[in-house]
Amino acid sequence: MGRGKAKQKTAKGIGALLRRIRKSQGMSQIKLSEKIGVSYQQVQKYEYGISNPTISRLKQIADALCVPVSIFIEENGKITTENDDENRLLMLFRGLKDKKTKHMAIKILEVISETAKTD
Repeated sequence: MGRGKAKQKTAKGIGALLRRIRKSQGMSQIKLSEKIGVSYQQVQKYEYGISNPTISRLKQIADALCVPVSIFIEENGKITTENDDENRLLMLFRGLKDKKTKHMAIKILEVISETAKTD
């Protein structure tokens, strides 16, 4: 028996995720296009699933958005949050590379959360 084929995201799925991440970070299509060296029209094509970005282009996009490239490739990379603030927080957190920095961010949020409970 052979292994099952890994489920891949479609161009439309990747595009929708790209758009959601970009918008949650308050970045325009023009700004993203400048960061990755393509026209804003090409960014639109990616976002609407008209054009499928290559892996190297996805890496550039991920770097520009400060998220891991795996979010565009892995099915479990879907964003399942309630609103734009949560999306932005998740994307910023996922963009942190260093384990110590991630731990510090969690600690900061814990302190803020505890402070908010006592107010």
